[in-house]
Amino acid sequence: MAFRFVDHKAQAYKDFRDRSAITLGTKHIRQFDRVFLAFASAEPTMSVLDVGCGAGLFLQYLKHRGFRDVIAVDYDENLRAALADIEQAGFAVESMEAEAFIDRVKGQRRFDRIVLFDILEHMKLDQCVSLLGKLHGVLNSGGKILIRVPNVTSPWGLRMQFDTFDHVTLFSPGRVRELATLSGYAVTALKGEISGKRRKIIFQRCLHWMLARLLPYHPEIWEPLVICTFEEPA
Repeated sequence: MAFRFVDHKAQAYKDFRDRSAITLGTKHIRQFDRVFLAFASAEPTMSVLDVGCGAGLFLQYLKHRGFRDVIAVDYDENLRAALADIEQAGFAVESMEAEAFIDRVKGQRRFDRIVLFDILEHMKLDQCVSLLGKLHGVLNSGGKILIRVPNVTSPWGLRMQFDTFDHVTLFSPGRVRELATLSGYAVTALKGEISGKRRKIIFQRCLHWMLARLLPYHPEIWEPLVICTFEEPA
């Protein structure tokens, strides 16, 4: 019997006319403000490469915040229709493998910020190292690569990692640092991604504080997602 894996991303956004799943809301804006503007020290005048852009929620955010020099790359051509309004806004959308795009523009384009949200866990380790290695050639001097991956050392991150068969590489804070070394970068910032309303965040922090004192061993980072920035070593 032959098995066929479902491409959940393409299936979820096949009917691009249903914008409910990808409509930018206030909570998304607050979240991206924390993760991108603040954490990655990004400004609208900067050039941005969004690797694995999916249906374009982050691109909608960049448009909302006034970014202009943006290129989005995703191998899935089924998503192209969902990104039509993004292209009309002046953003470039490329339907190809990220490494093929990098090879094409190397020597012609560089970016201040390169974003890989929820991408690397879908790739094998050697593929992650290869992709990040190629990004050296399109990262501006002083530029940053912003990465978000599930945190398998957190009990809350296990579902994000293991709820689908297409997550193949496990990440933790330690593994993120090791990946940076393997691919020739320095980790300049690393933390758990905080989400939710203020009351919920306070409750989570209290719970984590209590668990850290009750358990003989606990995660370095409790949040289910780890975000970090890679930069060229000094």
